[in-house]
Amino acid sequence: MARKHPARAPQPEQLVFPFQLRVGDVILEDGARAEIVSAPASMKGGKTTRAWLRRDGETVQREAVWEAWRKIRLIQRAGVTVTAG
Repeated sequence: MARKHPARAPQPEQLVFPFQLRVGDVILEDGARAEIVSAPASMKGGKTTRAWLRRDGETVQREAVWEAWRKIRLIQRAGVTVTAG
């Protein structure tokens, strides 16, 4: 019988792979907060991942491309309110 693990409480900041991002997640990109506005898609045989994001205070969306093995600093998960302390 498989043992169920309790759900982990979300951490204020965590490192995730690009393909683990979801629409609405907030990440730290080049020192600024940015929200993911499209689902990540893999390219080049899964070696790179791309997604569209929008920085705080901007209305323009831009494309971001990451190497699939590099981790990204996730500040807030979509639909989850995280409080530090």
